[in-house]
Amino acid sequence: MSADSGLSVLWISRVFHREGMYNLRHRHSYFHFNCDLKKADGADSKISCVAKPLFCAAPETMHGGIILPPQGQSINVMFFVSNKTLYKMIENFPFELVDKERAHADMLEDIMALCRSQQADAELINASFNHYIRLVMHENRELLDVRKSVSIPEQCMAYIDKHYREPLTLEDVANHVGKSRNYTSTLFNEAMGMNMMEYLNSVRMKHACTLMAYSDLSIEDIASECGFSNAKYFGKVFKSVVGISPARYRTSHVVKDCRFDGDEEIMKKPYLPSETAFTYVVNAQKMIEWKSPYEYILQKPEPESWM
Repeated sequence: MSADSGLSVLWISRVFHREGMYNLRHRHSYFHFNCDLKKADGADSKISCVAKPLFCAAPETMHGGIILPPQGQSINVMFFVSNKTLYKMIENFPFELVDKERAHADMLEDIMALCRSQQADAELINASFNHYIRLVMHENRELLDVRKSVSIPEQCMAYIDKHYREPLTLEDVANHVGKSRNYTSTLFNEAMGMNMMEYLNSVRMKHACTLMAYSDLSIEDIASECGFSNAKYFGKVFKSVVGISPARYRTSHVVKDCRFDGDEEIMKKPYLPSETAFTYVVNAQKMIEWKSPYEYILQKPEPESWM
């Protein structure tokens, strides 16, 4: 695989989860690929995939905002894609539907081993991950046909879930499913017991609540993040859906420590000698080792300082 394949890995991380770890809501200018693994009980037990192990967030897509499972680990790959065809393929592929038996976690482990050895240059790691992600998409390509068997209301919901940050109209949704506005609206109302605008507002408010509890964004910025150009109108819709004003919700629901809310002594406990947690910055060939999850999530330097 040539170095100009259109995919460039920025850094790769392995981190072990501990009780109380949060995955903050965030977005960035590059792809974020994640593989979740689990470890069964017993000192000699092997690492295996969780039921649905893969996830990939496209650039500028908000993701996260969950409590991580206390037992397990994650492999995270941050990368750019300059090839337009490959970009669209990765952006539109439903990685979250890939079964653990076809996630090829062993290939990811091989890439992690390359990084750990610090013998691999950027070209080799880029080529290895490029081969991995293309293989996963090829072997699971039937997942792209899932939409064809999904009902129109379900297609509408999936489209709204993905594009709620945009100034959506009913015509946009209807055009996406290839039907008229009236026909689409009628099918949606009958299936869901609400109209599409009510569903859109419910999705936006769910994300607004998460951002108010798990971020320091202003209410005006949260309104913009959730598809509203007018903060006053956002407040009106929020109160109609949630029942209280955005400001009152933030006062009563804000999470003071978004990153960790567990036993700090357990969190600071070093990893077992057989386990390795690290971030490998590819272009700089720089290894950053993490002695504990606490060090990783609370003291991690900004990515820009790694370059």
